[in-house]
Amino acid sequence: MAETVDSRPERSSAGSQFIIKGMSVFREEAAADAPALLDRVDLTLSPGEWLYVVGTNGSGKSTIGRGIAGLGVQGELRAALWDRGFAGDDPAPYVMQQPDAQLFGTTPREEIVFALEWLGTKGSDILRLADEALGEAGLNEAADLPWSALSGGQRQLAAVAAAAAGHAPLLVLDEATSMLDAHSQSLVRRLALKRQREGASIVWITQRIEELASDPKRRVIALAAGRLLYDGSVHEFLHGHAQAEEGQSAPPCLLAGLRLPYIAELARESALLRNAAGRARIDEAPDVQTLGRGDSNRSASYSSSALRIEGLRLRGGGGGALPAADALTLEPGRVVVVLGPNGSGKTRLLEIAAGLRKVEDVRAEFLAAGQQQAARSGRSARRHRLLTYSYASQAPEEQLFARSVEAELDYVLRPYKLKAAERCARLEHGLRSVGWGTSWLERDPYAMSGGERRRTALACALATPASWLLLDEPTAGLDALGCDRLAQSLAEERLSGRGILLVSHDPDWALPFADELLLLGADGEFRHCSRHALLAHPEWWTEAGLRAPESYKAAREAWLLGLAEERVWTTKDIAAFSVSHGHRVNGHRLHGHRSNGLLGDDALASDARMEQDLNRLNAEGAEVQAPIKARKRPAVVVPRNRLSGFDPRAIWLGYVLLSLSMFASRGWAGLAASAVLTAAIAGLARLPLREYKGPLASFALFAVASTALSGLTGSSGESGDWWHAADSMATFRSFAKTWLVLAIGIALPAAIPPLRLRRALMQLLPRKGGAGRRSQRLVLTVTLLLRFVPQLLAEWNRFARIAVARGKDARRSPAAIIRRLGSAAVPFMLALFRMGETVTLALESRGIGRRDAPSEAERLRWHARDGLLIVLIAFACTVLALQGWLY
Repeated sequence: MAETVDSRPERSSAGSQFIIKGMSVFREEAAADAPALLDRVDLTLSPGEWLYVVGTNGSGKSTIGRGIAGLGVQGELRAALWDRGFAGDDPAPYVMQQPDAQLFGTTPREEIVFALEWLGTKGSDILRLADEALGEAGLNEAADLPWSALSGGQRQLAAVAAAAAGHAPLLVLDEATSMLDAHSQSLVRRLALKRQREGASIVWITQRIEELASDPKRRVIALAAGRLLYDGSVHEFLHGHAQAEEGQSAPPCLLAGLRLPYIAELARESALLRNAAGRARIDEAPDVQTLGRGDSNRSASYSSSALRIEGLRLRGGGGGALPAADALTLEPGRVVVVLGPNGSGKTRLLEIAAGLRKVEDVRAEFLAAGQQQAARSGRSARRHRLLTYSYASQAPEEQLFARSVEAELDYVLRPYKLKAAERCARLEHGLRSVGWGTSWLERDPYAMSGGERRRTALACALATPASWLLLDEPTAGLDALGCDRLAQSLAEERLSGRGILLVSHDPDWALPFADELLLLGADGEFRHCSRHALLAHPEWWTEAGLRAPESYKAAREAWLLGLAEERVWTTKDIAAFSVSHGHRVNGHRLHGHRSNGLLGDDALASDARMEQDLNRLNAEGAEVQAPIKARKRPAVVVPRNRLSGFDPRAIWLGYVLLSLSMFASRGWAGLAASAVLTAAIAGLARLPLREYKGPLASFALFAVASTALSGLTGSSGESGDWWHAADSMATFRSFAKTWLVLAIGIALPAAIPPLRLRRALMQLLPRKGGAGRRSQRLVLTVTLLLRFVPQLLAEWNRFARIAVARGKDARRSPAAIIRRLGSAAVPFMLALFRMGETVTLALESRGIGRRDAPSEAERLRWHARDGLLIVLIAFACTVLALQGWLY
């Protein structure tokens, strides 16, 4: 595994510019002829400049981003002249894709305060600056909610707000919006734009090229295979002409292996059709349906099972929409695309369909043709459900654990007990679905790039003979070629009779082959509709809290002008229609100019209401994107934490006293009293014991096994007795008391905010000199452990659920548990390594550890309630002690 090397090469005298010259990065212990992660890259960055960094997977985007941020690079840095200029010697704030490993508090407010304290901000200013950052990120209402009550988009906004709160001269965002909906993207962009106006330089690393389209004059660099392929304006990158190897010209964006934004692609298709050869072919172009659509030619090769979900909140139909009903039934041979803002429940819907998540009043089942209700027993029905679907989570590559592609494919095919010939056919089918041949079977997934690992995971999902595909954000992390190949494969799967339920944040990619749509609002309600109905009701986008994509706007314009609904979803058909009818297509946008748009004056006038409902972006070239007006989320009710108001020193002192008293108690009466006291504390303090039921249940099973073993091997009772009751009962009481102490202790950290615990420890330990530095490291370590232990448990549960979905074995026998343990433990450990790297980068970029001690927003003070708590606990301990004395 590559090792992070923080190297500081010689400095130039370039003044205030940020300069890198000849930056080359190689993998640690790589062969002499191994390709470089970065190969002789030159880069300059001026104060206040906005720089886009784009490229395919493995092109070196993150490597150069870390170098710019001053965080060191993963690998060996060679031959670079490096002057950080205006950025200084301290690392710059750096925001990555996954938010959970970058958050160290328990609420957005705590997170921002934590960041400001380690930046050395004056204590009296911290709370005011935290309130300002919360307002800039649109998190005022969620400022004091725990992460579990916030969506992924809101957590990412908190990470961005914490990074930007210090007003550093340089801010690096690495794929920070890749998993966000349009509303959250706009909020992140707005905050970054505000920092730029204050004079900060912004480095925006992205694979979503559509983010560039509204900034034609800004600068973009494109990387390919570690080399700097392009450095220039966004407009030239998307609409310019560069010489390809075949002698033809194409925009630099395409030559870099990236997809053009929809509008740029439409303009390019129109330009190609306007030449003489293109115009001659317009009238001859067949009126084909997009992506092989058509049920008459279907040759079903999968068993026919409908997916029925009961208990969802469906909006009323009307206006040509599919009618609302008590249950949602999705037929096989159809592609159902799920769209919705962050936190609306898209992933939750897939997990319900897969049986991986139980939700009260919501039930999902797969029904064979004509079947009204499941007739199988519980275990048989679970097995049937598992074999009926193939599931790919948001990051399916994280679940890979074998050392070859063939071994991964064998693992997912084994539950179906295929014959040798059919197994080979399914292997080839999976590889072909992602554009690979059989030569990839021997490749090691651990030696692949991120995009190749994702293709491996998708190949596994597509290789199984399951009737349904459940795919969660399958294009995240794929380059243009991978996205196009996946779209073609899904169209072929539909024609073969497979049902596809697909979650996407990329409607421009998903709409062309969607048969049905599920629009999920932030209020948790679903609208089940067809694409045709959506064309007639643009207000449904706003109703769901979504921004209408450019592909939809162009499709609606063409549809209003008379192009058949089946043909309005591809750029080629719309371009051919616009050229043949004499409509000009503006190279940047379709709307806004009556003489240049695709539509005529009447059509534009009729579309005015849609423009108002969708809250379009400002005029072309505007610097700030107006965020859409999303539907207000329902209020989140979070049980009040009754311990958060106490001084952590009082809580932990009380816990130590209780633990000693419980261990000192005697007999069954002492155990009963300890159990009553534990139940009272858990209930009154509202300790989240359910979150730790796995470890508690495991320890209970161990206690039962130890009790049985002690009874069989003990020495009490008559000689020759096979069961020694006194020994077994003594062992049981000992383990029971330990379990009660563990039950309180394992949940107690979740009830104490890490930030308050850190303050309490800081006030107890030395703050100056060598002892102060050591104590600060100790405090930081304890704080991080308490912050991430609950997340690690949640991660393990997630990997365990996905292991069931891939291995198709939900039995609870020891052999089945051991098999699942192997398929979940390796990915989980690799995820821990990745999380550790992310945590290290985030801590360094926040400035944590650069000072002997952080500043303090406020100091903890001992209050009367803290003394009362100790008195009550002391009373309980006295009762237990008296019971032991009486015994």
